[in-house]
Amino acid sequence: MDNSRKDHSPEYIASVMPLLIAKNALLKRLARHEIDLDEFDYECACFAGSTGFEDYHPTPEPKQPYKVQQHLAMSPEDQKEVYAKYHEIPEVKTYYEDLDRIKLRNITNYEWLETWYKIFEKHGDTPNMAKMESRINEYKNHYRQIGGINDGQTNLFNGQQNLS
Repeated sequence: MDNSRKDHSPEYIASVMPLLIAKNALLKRLARHEIDLDEFDYECACFAGSTGFEDYHPTPEPKQPYKVQQHLAMSPEDQKEVYAKYHEIPEVKTYYEDLDRIKLRNITNYEWLETWYKIFEKHGDTPNMAKMESRINEYKNHYRQIGGINDGQTNLFNGQQNLS
């Protein structure tokens, strides 16, 4: 989900107002013990899926600038020699900052999808499980294409253990 948008226009606020009202109503129900935490989690997952999880697609990594490509083509010894200066080059700094931000967004979105899938599975909500599975597979396919999946025991991102 792209939370970088800072749109505070009246149209945007009007579009999210019903969601905020629904969220607050759900929190009030939990506070009054009308629902338990398990039901709260399920309602939140359904709430998140009210848009069909359309905001959850992997963001592609930025294209490597020429300077990054040059650096990666160097021998490890040569890379060590220029390390400090290399990371001060503005386009290199920007590239790695963007790359980290995008990876973090993708990891976070993937983990939310996995969490929601487990909640829907617990409640036997097959239609929402199918939506989750579709989005989860989209992330997995994205990372297979860039070499980020090792096997079924590790997840997409640098060999971290799977949550499932």
